[in-house]
Amino acid sequence: MKFFSNSSKGAKAKKKLKHWIPMCETWAFNIERYTRFTECEDSPYDNNERANVGLLAGAAWSCGNIALEEFQSSKGREGNVVNGRVDLWLMSENKKEEWVEAKFKRMSIDGNYINNINAVLNLATKDAQHTKGDDDVTSIGLVFIVFYMKERSPTEVLNSLDTAILNINKQVNADIMAWCFPERDVEHVDKDGYIIPGIIMLGNRV
Repeated sequence: MKFFSNSSKGAKAKKKLKHWIPMCETWAFNIERYTRFTECEDSPYDNNERANVGLLAGAAWSCGNIALEEFQSSKGREGNVVNGRVDLWLMSENKKEEWVEAKFKRMSIDGNYINNINAVLNLATKDAQHTKGDDDVTSIGLVFIVFYMKERSPTEVLNSLDTAILNINKQVNADIMAWCFPERDVEHVDKDGYIIPGIIMLGNRV
């Protein structure tokens, strides 16, 4: 059975981030809604890190949480504390806070994406640990991975994505994984002959 389970979007999480599942589902729904409203030249996830953090923040608000992007905070441990910005702050109705440090990376689905994903996820996790410092707060390192591939049929696109998700699930140690591949973008070929079918989000809690 395919990992997609007949769906081009999904989410899975370990117990420590199970509460993120509704937010991830809303995140994917909002991406699909955006693609229904816009032309093929504009995909919300294929912009930059800040745009993707904004999509997640919007999902957080829709799920009854509150969120603040790019807020000022001190980072590091005692003796090595610096002023900086945290990519995203989340708070649930039960007053649980989470700080998120995010990274954004485009990569070829035909390349060594497992090593590339592990490298950028490790970097995001280290940033989250640095942001957490000595504070008693949950911090999460998050990565947004946008695949690109040379032109191929929609069936071949989905097969490539399905294989990638299976490989990532087996070979990348992540506490949360969510993905969204809108039908419009799976079928759309850019002028340069490449397809940018969607996005995978992965994160680790520290």
